[in-house]
Amino acid sequence: MLCFFFFSVLSLSSSEEQSLQLCAVKDTATSRVVLFGTSAFIPEVFSHFFVRTQFFRQYPWSLWTFKLSCTVLVMGLMVPVSFSIFPQIERIQCSELEKEIQSATEETELFYNRGV
Repeated sequence: MLCFFFFSVLSLSSSEEQSLQLCAVKDTATSRVVLFGTSAFIPEVFSHFFVRTQFFRQYPWSLWTFKLSCTVLVMGLMVPVSFSIFPQIERIQCSELEKEIQSATEETELFYNRGV
């Protein structure tokens, strides 16, 4: 049987729990930086090179359409890449958790949903 629980960052009681919570927060922040940072950076790089072309000089208003299309495309491609790099379900040993959770289950390894 798989036990799912949500990792709460609000209740800090021990140094082990704090380090686990800090690790979870860092992993979530890293995955979001990779996802949204790449989605913001790549369209700017492309537009930097394409803005010098004859088409964008002739129709400068079309640059926002190009940036928007590029952002949507990159975001659509980065979501599955981000999910594959940073899996949404993590494992944790029951011995690393609070006594209440340890006494509530007989499992040695628990799974939790990290969220998006």
